[in-house]
Amino acid sequence: MKDMISIIIPYYNSIKTIEKCVESVLAQTYKNFEAIFVNDGGNDASYDVLLEYSKADSRIVLINKEHSGVSATRNKGLEVAKGDYIQFLDSDDTIEPTMFEKMIKAMKENDADLVICNYTHPSIKNYLGDCILDIENKADLLKYCQITFAMVVPWNKLYKRQAIVEKYDESVHFCEDDLFALNNLKNIKKVVSLKDELYHYYVPPKEASASESGCINAMAKDKDFWLNKNTFWYMRRVLLERSLDNLKEHLDFETAEDCAYARMFDFMIWELLIMDQCGASREGLICEMQNIFKEPEFLKSIKLREKYGLKMREFEPSQYDERVKEFVIECFKISDMSQADESFRGFYACLYLFINKFMEPCGEIDDTDIIARGYSAFINSSDQEANYVKEML
Repeated sequence: MKDMISIIIPYYNSIKTIEKCVESVLAQTYKNFEAIFVNDGGNDASYDVLLEYSKADSRIVLINKEHSGVSATRNKGLEVAKGDYIQFLDSDDTIEPTMFEKMIKAMKENDADLVICNYTHPSIKNYLGDCILDIENKADLLKYCQITFAMVVPWNKLYKRQAIVEKYDESVHFCEDDLFALNNLKNIKKVVSLKDELYHYYVPPKEASASESGCINAMAKDKDFWLNKNTFWYMRRVLLERSLDNLKEHLDFETAEDCAYARMFDFMIWELLIMDQCGASREGLICEMQNIFKEPEFLKSIKLREKYGLKMREFEPSQYDERVKEFVIECFKISDMSQADESFRGFYACLYLFINKFMEPCGEIDDTDIIARGYSAFINSSDQEANYVKEML
């Protein structure tokens, strides 16, 4: 059938959430889809629930496989998918009834290779809004790559089938989606972004056990996470060299560095906000950030911004840890605000705070870069987050 969407949903012992997930898929106003549920070796009643749904609706496809992780599970879905378009959905999340309809409409009207949408999450708020990006234009490419959860995650995206040439790397178990996005970036010419919140991301409560809802929650519950360095930022750093090598195959060296090192900065803020939201030790997060701020890859991610008009201030070594501690403590206030007010974008508030505490102009400000844009936005008091930080300071 023409213009069919294959939606791939990996699951593993998802009995608490699977029914809401499948109901949100079946409620779609766009009816031409197949929902491929791939069981990653789970042994709870999730499969039995889905089996009953499949008996009533032939669009539900059920696959069982041995437990091997989310990358292999998504790849299995890709192998059997018959659609002209590919969408991913996590089994603990839900989608708006109009998601497929709006995404495919934007795809076809703009002849796009990829459509992304907004989503709900208490911490992750750095949306692109309504825009069309030409990925062959450097400014648009950097905007896409530097808006982390526009590019990285697979679940708020509708891909043209031909844009997915490389599958998930099954040896990678964290940030596998980031690597997948970068590996297929060369196949994407046009991206359409929608401001509509069409995807609802499930966040476990702070009291949830370490085993509930994925590895980030487990990181937050690790009592020694700042010593073990198996955390958000450090696990992304492991992929840095591979990401850079991949990007250099189709981008000039400078642009490849800007794209690859984007995560070495922004994952610092994301780890702080997301792990705090998951209930991580705040003392531990202070130690973690003090470690990250000294890492060569983090410092290089800042150094690369000098060509956009901003540089790191010079601090005496004895002052640096204390300045980082002050920054993190104030970010905790931002985190609390972000969780209390759904409209408040914690990432941008933390970005403005970082700029004020650690950055200074070194030339003409070039808003191609997200930190430079943040500097301009703060100076001009362009949003509520800028005003909040000004009051805080």
